[in-house]
Amino acid sequence: MSRELELEDNEIVRASMKCYRKVSNTELVLNFLTNMFVASQSLVAAGEIVNEYIVTLTDKNLYLEGIYHVPLGGLSEGNNLSKIPLKNVEDFIVEEKGKEELVTILVSKGKNLKLIRKNNGWTNDAMKIKELYF
Repeated sequence: MSRELELEDNEIVRASMKCYRKVSNTELVLNFLTNMFVASQSLVAAGEIVNEYIVTLTDKNLYLEGIYHVPLGGLSEGNNLSKIPLKNVEDFIVEEKGKEELVTILVSKGKNLKLIRKNNGWTNDAMKIKELYF
């Protein structure tokens, strides 16, 4: 479930896409061990690995909303909404590989995020975002 974006004045949404990132086995094991430790110490449920994202492009910013699933019931919740001014996005690389679009978002200060968008065969949302602003 995505949250309502709080857009700046006169900010216009140009495109949006759902995507995911691959999670390494090491990350899964560390998350499992952390969850077991936290669960044994308290009644609070430990966090989940965020691997689903909604990427929204506006005329001023790129929004990345991480989606996680609540441990009990599996309902999806919005989490970690990041707002990146377009001037801070150094590159938005899209590579088509079969039925997937591999997206690498390079942000100033050397940070990057690698995402995968499943191409349903008739829309190339990642390529559309790249063509609009990058």
